[in-house]
Amino acid sequence: MPILTGFPHILRNRKRWLLATCDVVAVLLANALAVALRFDFDWAAFGTRTYRILDLVLLDLLVTPIMFQMSGLYQGYWKYAGLDDLNRLVRAVAARTVVLIVVFYGLGFAGLSRAVLIIATVLLLLITGWVRLAPRFRFELFSSRRSAAGVRALIIGAGDTGESLLRELKKSPQMEYNPIGFIDDDPDKAGVKIHGVQVLGATDRLESLIKEYGVREVIIAIPGASTRTRQEIFEICRRSGARFKTVPTRGELQRGAARISQIRLVDMEDLLGRDVVNLDQQILRR
Repeated sequence: MPILTGFPHILRNRKRWLLATCDVVAVLLANALAVALRFDFDWAAFGTRTYRILDLVLLDLLVTPIMFQMSGLYQGYWKYAGLDDLNRLVRAVAARTVVLIVVFYGLGFAGLSRAVLIIATVLLLLITGWVRLAPRFRFELFSSRRSAAGVRALIIGAGDTGESLLRELKKSPQMEYNPIGFIDDDPDKAGVKIHGVQVLGATDRLESLIKEYGVREVIIAIPGASTRTRQEIFEICRRSGARFKTVPTRGELQRGAARISQIRLVDMEDLLGRDVVNLDQQILRR
């Protein structure tokens, strides 16, 4: 069974074992706080048979790790946690609550405090969510400090490609870039922030922004940009002394031949247009 085969794997992995231990502590803490809030910090309620608090906690200590294991919460790499991981956590906590109710009454217990269960569920979600997001917050904090010393760069294009490029620049220490801002001609994007990096203006402000922020590199993140657009940006970069780089072409990305992070200098082929340099070798030989 997946559950039985999964737990030995957790025990062999120190980080997963630590995460499972944190979940057990979270269950105890969430239930203790829930009882305290429900009964005005009257700790004697724990031993009151009417509410079966101790029975509920013991079941919770068994059910929660099992539901988390079944939901794959011990297989995630929380350094890169995202919305999908949080959705899995919410579903796992919701499933744990349903299973608790079913098992509690299935064993013939009575007197379940619904207020304690609801409060404990909310607190458990908050505590386990904080435990799992802490590595991501720590990673983002150190990434920001590291990137501040990197090459100051502007990203042309605040679309999906630009957003993906920014994420790659932030999480890849070997790239050593400090993204200052985005450039985008869409007026609806002016001033908005993407992962904390602001859209500073349109391409007509590029030259002034390069000088204002001391930008050393301009990266175009529009795989389908026209030859004319590339030529105009190249000329601005030439006058400003900034290096002009580009992400891989749309075809390279679609074929999987390159990654979004494989930035390179713009060459003559990019500026002249790929379609004008394919000469017919047979005609040249005549």
